[in-house]
Amino acid sequence: MSGRQQSEGLKVLEFFGVPGVGKTYLVRTAVPAYIERPMDWFGQAGRAKRIRRKVWLILRHWPAALASVFWARKVIGLYPPMGRCRSWKVVFNWVFVGCLIRDSARGRNRFVVLDQGIAQALWSTQFGAEGGAIGDVGTLLRRYLEGLPITEWAVVWVMAPQEVVRKRVEGREGFSPVDRDPGLMDKAYCAEREVGEVLTEVARLAEGMPNIRIVSLVNDDDRAVSQLREVMGWT
Repeated sequence: MSGRQQSEGLKVLEFFGVPGVGKTYLVRTAVPAYIERPMDWFGQAGRAKRIRRKVWLILRHWPAALASVFWARKVIGLYPPMGRCRSWKVVFNWVFVGCLIRDSARGRNRFVVLDQGIAQALWSTQFGAEGGAIGDVGTLLRRYLEGLPITEWAVVWVMAPQEVVRKRVEGREGFSPVDRDPGLMDKAYCAEREVGEVLTEVARLAEGMPNIRIVSLVNDDDRAVSQLREVMGWT
C-alpha cells in the first residue's frame, strides 16, 4: 500500500492502539506528504467547529449515514447496556468514520491514511462498555466493511509498554478518557486486547473484498518511524 499505485476502489490504512501510544505522531512523521490524510481537517480548530464539520459531512451522506446508525445500534446491542450519552457518542463516531471513508472514495486519491478509523471506533465501543461483547462483533464488522467503497483495509496496530504510554499521557493535554483519568489505563489496554482479537479473527476469515491486513508495530523508541516506513514501502 505505497499510495502511488492507482486501482479501482479506495485503499485505507489506519492506525489503532490505546490513547497515547503514538498513532498521530507516527502519521505526522512517517507518512509521506503525497498521501492524503482526510482526518486532519476534522481535528483542527476548536471543539465546536470540529463538531460542525463532522455533522456537515454526515448530512452530505445522509442515506448511508442513516443505515450506519441502525448498524451501530446493533453493535451496541452486543454489549452490556451503556448510558444514553455514551451510546450516542459511539453511534456518532461510527457514522462519522463511515461517511469520511465514503467522502474520500469520491476524490481522486485512491489511498488514504487515518489515525482514527474503524478499528479505533471499535476500541471506543469496547472501552465504553462495562464488560465484553455478548455476541459476534466480528460478523457485524465484516458487514460494515463490505458496505464501504474500499478494496483494501490495512491496520497498523501500534503497541508500547504501559509505563511508556503512561508517561506520554502525563506529558500531554489530550481529549481522550485516559488523558482525563490515567487510572483508566488498565481498562484501555483490556479494550485493546479484546478489539485485537476481533481484528485478527476478521482478517483470518476475510473472503472477497476488501482485502484485510493487520500489521503490528512497537512504538517505544525513535526506531518506530523508520520501521514503519520500511514495512509500508515508504523508504
